[in-house]
Amino acid sequence: MSWDYRVVHHHIEWNSGEDFYKIHKAYYNKDGSIWDLSTLSVDPYGVTAEGLQIHLDLMAKAFEQPVLEYNMEFAKPDDDEGLI
Repeated sequence: MSWDYRVVHHHIEWNSGEDFYKIHKAYYNKDGSIWDLSTLSVDPYGVTAEGLQIHLDLMAKAFEQPVLEYNMEFAKPDDDEGLI
């Protein structure tokens, strides 16, 4: 399975229509389409300062791709054959 970080737009209707953005993991099918997003957003982490820098660099690449909507529907494969 392949994944990367993506910027995700959240809209909460019940909270006065609040909008905000977070970083999530996106998981991909073999054809490059997204099949799911992590339920929770992710925070940068590392067991060393260098490891933290690597995660921050990967997260920064998320801004080079289109913003996703948290409530989007994705094409999940019928079986594991469709996953990278």
